[in-house]
Amino acid sequence: MPIPSNLPNLDHLSPKHLILSKSTQFTSNIDTKCQSAIDSAILRFKRRAFTQGFYHTLSSLQKQQDQQDQQDQQDETTIDPLLDQIILTVTHSTKDICRNGNIDAELLSTLNIQDETYQIAIHSSFVEISATSIVGILRGLVTVTQLIAWNPNKKQHLLSTCGDDTLIIEDQPRFAWRGLMLDTSRHYYSKQSIVNIINGMEMIKINIFHWHIVDAQSFPYVSKTYPLLAKKGSYQYPEATYDSATIQEIIQHAANNGIRVIPEFDLPSHAASWGRGYPELELTVMCPELIKDDSGAKVPMQEHGIDRVSLNPLNNQTYLFISNLLNDVLDSFPDTYIHIGGDEVNTECWKQKNRKIKNWIDQKGNGHGSNLQAYFERRLLNILATKPLKRIPIVWDEVLDLGDSHLHGNKDGSDEINNLPSGTVIQWWRSWSNNVIERATARSFKVVQSHSYYLDHLDTDWVNMYHAVLNDQLLGGEACSWSEHVSSINVEHQIFSKLPAVAEKLWSTAIDTTIAGSKIEIGQTARRMGRLLCFLKQRDGIMVGPEYPDYCSDVSVGETEDTDTDEENKEVKSAKMLLRSQQQQQVQPRRQLLSVLSSDSTEGSYSPVPKVVIVIVMLFIYVAFAKKICIR
Repeated sequence: MPIPSNLPNLDHLSPKHLILSKSTQFTSNIDTKCQSAIDSAILRFKRRAFTQGFYHTLSSLQKQQDQQDQQDQQDETTIDPLLDQIILTVTHSTKDICRNGNIDAELLSTLNIQDETYQIAIHSSFVEISATSIVGILRGLVTVTQLIAWNPNKKQHLLSTCGDDTLIIEDQPRFAWRGLMLDTSRHYYSKQSIVNIINGMEMIKINIFHWHIVDAQSFPYVSKTYPLLAKKGSYQYPEATYDSATIQEIIQHAANNGIRVIPEFDLPSHAASWGRGYPELELTVMCPELIKDDSGAKVPMQEHGIDRVSLNPLNNQTYLFISNLLNDVLDSFPDTYIHIGGDEVNTECWKQKNRKIKNWIDQKGNGHGSNLQAYFERRLLNILATKPLKRIPIVWDEVLDLGDSHLHGNKDGSDEINNLPSGTVIQWWRSWSNNVIERATARSFKVVQSHSYYLDHLDTDWVNMYHAVLNDQLLGGEACSWSEHVSSINVEHQIFSKLPAVAEKLWSTAIDTTIAGSKIEIGQTARRMGRLLCFLKQRDGIMVGPEYPDYCSDVSVGETEDTDTDEENKEVKSAKMLLRSQQQQQVQPRRQLLSVLSSDSTEGSYSPVPKVVIVIVMLFIYVAFAKKICIR
């Protein structure tokens, strides 16, 4: 997953293979400006390819037995050929997107579908991956890793040729925008947690990391101009915050994986955390009764009700504050897009405790709270337009409704947002909102579909997401991982148990995914899904569970037919050891406890009580306890 357009059965491991070994050489004509990026990509490839873990289903066990029977009938001297070389070739490159060895995050945002296109040619002793940019090379490397499997019987890593002597794969994405949104406000995620998610995104060719970095519950972004926003607005300062250095490390790691990072600062709603740092500025409008009531919630709580709080749109200090904060944000995030929110503005909260706002809505807004939001959005867009660092805005689909007399606007168009620039992206999350694509394209806007892809909706599984309809007029799609009920403990499962289905729909052709989603083929698609989830767990340490009965083995870090003779191979082994350590973190505390009870005394340690004494005492306690029960 995703399916290359002319290779619909990546899960089929044919009897024809090439043996991948640590003597396999990489050669490349890629510019030295990209050297660090391509070195990192090769290291990731080796870490994944040389993982000693295997995957079985009931159907694959039968295939394996059939293949074994065939091999038993062959001459025992017949062996698979060695893969000598992997050639990485960038052809006809017209875009220079690297700086100082790494992929430049700002230049990465200028790429298009053609720059992710690649070709793989698997020959009898070598593989060539060619593309017009380094990002296309990254996508091709991921596909090759999905053709590699560890054979525990032969103790070899085998590259499947899918039954062909020479296999040619030509591939490109269906949509340019293939995104994942992560909410880091309702629960905080460490830098390593985010890096793990980005690694998993690369494996399934997701190319947009939409960072919903702040919200009502916490403000973890550290602003140089307004440091009290994080000091008083985050859950814990500085532990649960993202400073400039951390953000740059995440952005660079994502860029070297061919993934863009786009921040969201949701305005004017979901802004309660904005008001904690500088209460004297009266940036927010509080509505305690509505917060406490938390109307519509299954379990009314302030932690949810606080979502109703918005910025004060009639306070001029609000706009000066936003302008100064945006200077910091635009310096931190170099992508050409910025998400400025615009969803779920609770106008009742505005009116409940602020008479000035209520009077404005009644007198100047013709009784429509949407007029006041339109007033705010126009001023916000003017601020964004004046910044030297130009950005294209992304907004939630409510903003598209402002000024539409058929919805909640005025017939005179007084709440229309007339300064949304051409190219603005509308993120369509409300499935009940009609004609979004038609209304957006009529105004030269682009649309990203999210309403089918809410990862936190437990009643929506990956099959529902796979069957979601995508219009070819879309810029693309984006899955949303809201964090009310997940943290670093379970976020990877929430994301990756469903995201591969979204990724395949957004990358592969409509014809291929229609066939793969059909009643006849959906079982085979599920097996590919299961195999990929196992790969994510084994090769990238992603803590994601299975989708159906299967067997995903633990990862062995033993030696293959080659020994670690150079520093690069030692790095690969070290990376695999780290992954294995991450996978075992949840059981480690229990193991440590057991080791205290069972370990022998060693030099440098002190054990005041011999083990035999401990055993006798425990038996005595047990007998005494048993007698006590009998007496009762």
